Amino acid sequence: MSISMLTQYNGLTYLKNCGLISEAIDSPPVYKCTNIIALVYAQLVD
Repeated sequence: MSISMLTQYNGLTYLKNCGLISEAIDSPPVYKCTNIIALVYAQLVD
């Protein structure tokens, strides 16, 4: 249970970080972050 909660928290942290990155840098880093979020979400679903 705690692992899932921690993973979910990390996902939210990635979302915040990607939001800041998208304002400062071009799209490639954003796509990279989106892939990370997708992987984290996939782990939550599984």
